[in-house]
Amino acid sequence: MLIEETQDFFYIITNNEQEALILEANLIKKHTPKYNFKLLDDKTYPYIEITKEKHPQLKISRFKQIPPGKIIFGPYPNLKNTKETLKLLHLLYPLRRCPLASKKPCLHFHINQCLGACAGKTINYKPNIEAITKFLKGNIKDILKKLHHLMQTASEKMFYEKAQEYRDIIYAIKQTTKKQLIINQKLKNCDIFAYSFNQDQISIQILKMRQGNIVDSYHSVFSYVGFVWENILTYLNCYYQKNLKPDIIITGKSQDETILQQMITNQTLLEQILQTKVNIAHKGDKKKLYLLALKNAQNDLANNNLIYQSKDQKIQESLDKLAIIFNKDIKRIDVFDNSQLFGQAFVAARIVFNHFEFDKKLYRTFHIKGKFPNEYQAFEETLTRCYNKDKEVKNDSPDLILVDGSLGQLRQSQKTLKKLGYEIPLGALQKNNKHQLTHLVTLQEKLMLEQSPNLFYFLKV
Repeated sequence: MLIEETQDFFYIITNNEQEALILEANLIKKHTPKYNFKLLDDKTYPYIEITKEKHPQLKISRFKQIPPGKIIFGPYPNLKNTKETLKLLHLLYPLRRCPLASKKPCLHFHINQCLGACAGKTINYKPNIEAITKFLKGNIKDILKKLHHLMQTASEKMFYEKAQEYRDIIYAIKQTTKKQLIINQKLKNCDIFAYSFNQDQISIQILKMRQGNIVDSYHSVFSYVGFVWENILTYLNCYYQKNLKPDIIITGKSQDETILQQMITNQTLLEQILQTKVNIAHKGDKKKLYLLALKNAQNDLANNNLIYQSKDQKIQESLDKLAIIFNKDIKRIDVFDNSQLFGQAFVAARIVFNHFEFDKKLYRTFHIKGKFPNEYQAFEETLTRCYNKDKEVKNDSPDLILVDGSLGQLRQSQKTLKKLGYEIPLGALQKNNKHQLTHLVTLQEKLMLEQSPNLFYFLKV
């Protein structure tokens, strides 16, 4: 069902699974797709928060909108790994873990996992807060080294459950502290723009960050003539005339130094044309985001080339298959379909596929005159009017005619063409009761199209 209802799709490349999950959640919440129901509620991925109190806590928090001034890290798609990491941080760098109203030292104080706010101690939390901050920003080398040593020691002493526990903690730390770019509270409202090009085409990728979240992307691959830079500038100008401008557009180093130099030289002009600030990223998260957009632009360009190569190849395979079925080289195919309006008036249409493309100049629509007991006579009038007209304007005849229907429509079409003096191979596109294409019917056989996927998709189009 899902595949049948899909008309088109695209994807965004991320750097890791964590980024993919966070981006998925952002997109689902924005677009509310029919089949992604699990993340449609208000629940968000968790953060690790250091509270701003006299006696701070380290805890897991969730936010629909992050309040300003919070010290937070994340979000983290895997709650289990987040809890494991928090557990380790409580052990290594304890903060307050008990209610301030407590009148006696808590259990965590007795096992060295609370610094003693509950015992009335004066505590300097700054060293532990700094250590936690470094840890959650990815400075985990020393801790991982120590944990690997403990795991190895436990394994040598045959304390396998303990060794497994250390292994799980190591995995949780690596997953939790993995850098992600999809949510960045320092970049509230910006577009990250990148492009890639070859001799024929330019690929544009724009990642849209709103309220610190990447919530959408825009991508396009188009042919160009002239200078790459001029085409990009024209394209961006047209795009931002139709779309809301961000506070800042972030871009970066081009694959062509000349274009980068033009961008730097004309940065003021670019800002005037686009009427927004343009920043060329050289380092930090801005550069990483630009490289992510660039990776997607390059991938779109490569895929676009492959799609057209693959498309031509599959069309040729389908034409070769039809040539075998009808014992004739196939270059032009005429396809006919009849329909009834309000159960009375017949309307017919012809579409033409000619030399690897649809020839819209030869498309025709026919309003069938009079009332008919069945659609066979409608087919007869359609074919008669169509090919008599083609004779008048000296159009080439098709190599194959396909009609919508089954053997009855096929035989009626054959009789009509013989009257007109045509000897053209005929086939019928038979559909099931859900109007889905299932068979190609000839005067000699009935072919199940599921067994020839390339031909099925070619005829389905």
